[in-house]
Amino acid sequence: MMLGGLGDVLVALAGRPPTAWNSLGLTAASMPANVVGLLLALLTALGCALIASGFSVVWLVNGPLRRGEKRAATAIAVIAVLSDGMNAFAIFRLHLWYFCIPLSFVALVLAGLALTRWPSRVFPADGPE
Repeated sequence: MMLGGLGDVLVALAGRPPTAWNSLGLTAASMPANVVGLLLALLTALGCALIASGFSVVWLVNGPLRRGEKRAATAIAVIAVLSDGMNAFAIFRLHLWYFCIPLSFVALVLAGLALTRWPSRVFPADGPE
């Protein structure tokens, strides 16, 4: 999540529109400068939101989930699906192939949460000792 968000922020800070806009039949030259600026600002906002979501998940994993609080897993799943899941859906709606990248992040988070359901030394079934 955080790496994807960082990528969005860096692309927007470069000041050049993403090449994905070309596949939509749009070029920066064909749009007014204020529209390009608005779209780049939205890309920056998306990137920052993804970074914040990633930090939230890291905090939940290292705090409440590690302590055995089951609600933390639900919060992590909701954050992953609403941030990267909706990001993937929006990219899919634009018919761009790389929707699978944020979707794979969601799958990895959900698979990791599934692994926490099995008792182990890292995530004990009855909490910390």
